[in-house]
Amino acid sequence: MKGTLKRVMSGVLSVITIASAVAQPMTAYAAEPEKAASSFEAQYPELETVKDKLAADEILTANDYSIDYGSDFDIKVDFSGIEGINDAKVKVELYEAKNEAGDDFDTYQADTYKAVYKVEPVSGNPSYRISRNVTVKEPETEQLTEPNTSENTVGEGNAGETEDSGNAEEDADAEGQTEIVTDLTERRKLQQMKSLD
Repeated sequence: MKGTLKRVMSGVLSVITIASAVAQPMTAYAAEPEKAASSFEAQYPELETVKDKLAADEILTANDYSIDYGSDFDIKVDFSGIEGINDAKVKVELYEAKNEAGDDFDTYQADTYKAVYKVEPVSGNPSYRISRNVTVKEPETEQLTEPNTSENTVGEGNAGETEDSGNAEEDADAEGQTEIVTDLTERRKLQQMKSLD
């Protein structure tokens, strides 16, 4: 009886030891992204904390910026909306641009992305970070309008009769609008497939 109890206890202790050995690396991996973010924040503090140690021409102002859906805006090199950039005085580089869900910046995904930049003064003064919101607007789609038959009636004696030429043009416009929406959808699918490569 004592031998059986010792074997059971030994087995339980072995399982606990193995489980703790497996769980320990998993918690370490989970903590790594936080360490990476905090090390970036330590190396590049907010502008306000180092502003008094910078020359006036080393201070940048990041303003929120909006772009059209599907535009060719390259967030890594297009610093539109950031004021005070002088390549001879500072180097600016994008650190990350993500929406609230943690998705990377995509001009084919309408949303607001927080873009964080690191700024390094050439003079050797302290580096810092700035951020701004870059908003990708919803795609513009023209509303399809239904023809109003009361406007197409001809004369009082022909009440109820409509002109065919007006309706034909409107039908052609409606088909063109459907093609535009379909084209935008196909371009987004192509863009997503390219980003997967």
